[in-house]
Amino acid sequence: MEAKGGTLLKVMGIIMIVGGAISVILSIILIAAAAVLISAGAPGGIIVGIIITILASVAELIAGIICTKNARKPEKATKCMVWAIIVLVLQLIGTIITAAGAAAIAREYGGTVSSSASTIVSIILGMVVPILAIVAAVMNKKSYDASRGVQTSFSSLAGDMAAEVKEMDDDVVGLAKEAKDTATDVAGCKRFR
Repeated sequence: MEAKGGTLLKVMGIIMIVGGAISVILSIILIAAAAVLISAGAPGGIIVGIIITILASVAELIAGIICTKNARKPEKATKCMVWAIIVLVLQLIGTIITAAGAAAIAREYGGTVSSSASTIVSIILGMVVPILAIVAAVMNKKSYDASRGVQTSFSSLAGDMAAEVKEMDDDVVGLAKEAKDTATDVAGCKRFR
């Protein structure tokens, strides 16, 4: 079975890996900037925007790995779609909140922010790769469904995505339990020292 969107999905995945890796590195600088802004009494909006931007960069890296790894596996198209949508939403929200926070800082200190053009460019660039990844994943999903004789509809895509999100929730709950158990074990070891 041929994955119709496989090449596009792989290319978008590689771009997301590179962009996500660079963003994660830049997030370290953002964390330092957030600490300075908090100490200076910056509005909460810019801090929230920075946090969401950091989450978006991590999600982009994860999505890139998942899309690249599953580019030729049409049966994994839903997983790729879900991650691309997560990246899309987080990037959009992070950019908007950060721009609003920067405008609030400029108003407070009497400056001006002419970032509307840069915000629009940032939103568009942040949306292009995830949207193309979603398109490629939908192409893969359609080819997979066609090979099984299933008619793809938006309701079937939504159902598949809901099942994938439920599976991701279960994975997160398992990871949280493991982290809690590890923290409890570490705390127990320190207590006996």
